[in-house]
Amino acid sequence: MKLKQPQLSLERKYAWVYLMNLGFFVVPMFLYPFTVLEYLAMTAALIGFVASYYWAFSVSSAHMLKPIIVMYGIACAITPINPASITMFAFIGFFLGFAYRLRPALLGLLAIILTLALLHYYVVDTWSWFVYYGAILSAAIFIIGRVERVRQEHLLSQQRTDLEIEQLATTLERERIARDLHDTLGHTLTSVLLKAELAQRHIHSGQGDAASHHLKELTEIARTCLKQVRESVTGYKHGGFDFVLQQLSVRLQEAGFKVHVEGALTQLNRAYETPLVLALTELVTNIIRHSEGDHVLIKLIEKADNTYIEIFDNGRVTEFEFGNGLLGVNERIERLGGHIDINTTQGCQVKLFLPAAVVES
Repeated sequence: MKLKQPQLSLERKYAWVYLMNLGFFVVPMFLYPFTVLEYLAMTAALIGFVASYYWAFSVSSAHMLKPIIVMYGIACAITPINPASITMFAFIGFFLGFAYRLRPALLGLLAIILTLALLHYYVVDTWSWFVYYGAILSAAIFIIGRVERVRQEHLLSQQRTDLEIEQLATTLERERIARDLHDTLGHTLTSVLLKAELAQRHIHSGQGDAASHHLKELTEIARTCLKQVRESVTGYKHGGFDFVLQQLSVRLQEAGFKVHVEGALTQLNRAYETPLVLALTELVTNIIRHSEGDHVLIKLIEKADNTYIEIFDNGRVTEFEFGNGLLGVNERIERLGGHIDINTTQGCQVKLFLPAAVVES
């Protein structure tokens, strides 16, 4: 596949500075006698060259060929009158070095040197060093053009890298928000549905106080839901692992499950706490939504080399599907350096294996 040539451009505000080098072309006009027509020709050549020079500065590297050709024609045409045109050839060398990749640029430089040689042997008879000075000066300025090209290519590469990093960060942040909304709101909306169903049952059975209690809790859950949506765009906030575990236990009990928690985790590393909270929330939400059991066991186990959390419910699993929720849990745990294991032979058992670093020493 052919690589696309980068679009480079020169900073025009500094163009006038480099034009001072044309003084080498202008000085002989005051030191040597020329005819009026020769003065007019040199003045026209100088004006045309400066115009072409600014033309080259005003376009990208991909469009510099035309002004370069015009400058080359002017330099060749004026050389028989004023051999100080080697300065013009040097400018052409700069634009060739800047505008093109190395191989075509070197070919262009070679063409300039050959042109200088032909002019030296067939046209210029007043300056024996014309071709040597011209070749050295053109090559030196050509190198300056190459350096400027390399500098700009490096800047473009850095800009592309920064843009790619920014785009990647944006993509990851969107994925995080989507994952957080799925994990947190999935559980919250499940609780809303559960509370609404309980309130409806109590209303039908004439238990107004109980229905009022569930509706009040439903209002609080709705406020929590709104808060979680706002927090998802800046990072999920929570009351800590133990607090969330207690809340989830209450939600499970309200859904008709008996809940038993064994063990405890000591001070969690803050970098691990939020992913664990979201993973546990998603697993409990799945139980409330899909489990046909009535008992949930949560084990928290710390060892010297690793830590793991086990969530078991005794519901019979007839069909198991690794959906978005479990995929999100798996991604979070893998980012922490751990892995998950799922066993559905007797009920549904999910183990979260975590590195020892999850607990602060």
